[in-house]
Amino acid sequence: MPAGSSRINPTCQSYRVLTGQERKKHFGLVRLDPEKPCPTIQKSTPQSSTTGLIHPYEIRHLTISEIKLMSSFPPGFRIEGKFIDKWARVGNSVPPLFMKAIADHIRRNLLPANKVSGENMAA
Repeated sequence: MPAGSSRINPTCQSYRVLTGQERKKHFGLVRLDPEKPCPTIQKSTPQSSTTGLIHPYEIRHLTISEIKLMSSFPPGFRIEGKFIDKWARVGNSVPPLFMKAIADHIRRNLLPANKVSGENMAA
């Protein structure tokens, strides 16, 4: 089990739902599919609600390291604070590769237009 992992206690209702012992009703538990994109990583931690992302093969929530990697943070990127603070920081962030795509789009499509407009205004 990875360091910092969050196994779901067998006495919890969410455990019974994930193992098929109880019918799924109001839970927002999402078991990840390794063949599909990851859903949004939200600010709320798995410990603070009955929602969250579940490991694709194990009955546990994801670790901070796992959500950082899925959010495209480099493996060595450090996030300070308690577990709840780290989770919130990742959940509130714009994934770095997504932000890079936005910045590249702006640079290619908007900045050249502004430069041309600025030159025309100076003339």
